[in-house]
Amino acid sequence: MSLGSLLYRAALGEAMAVAANIRTGRKVGGDVPTYAQVQNLSARGHDPGPGSG
Repeated sequence: MSLGSLLYRAALGEAMAVAANIRTGRKVGGDVPTYAQVQNLSARGHDPGPGSG
């Protein structure tokens, strides 16, 4: 099964939603990984972060 550009488009859509919320002063919600969780993605035995299970 091919995801094609789905992951890119989903990430872009979320980035646009976050930018719109920031621009209008609304709270940014959703499953936003911490900086440490993002850094751990490149480490062995990483923590997949929120929304992964």
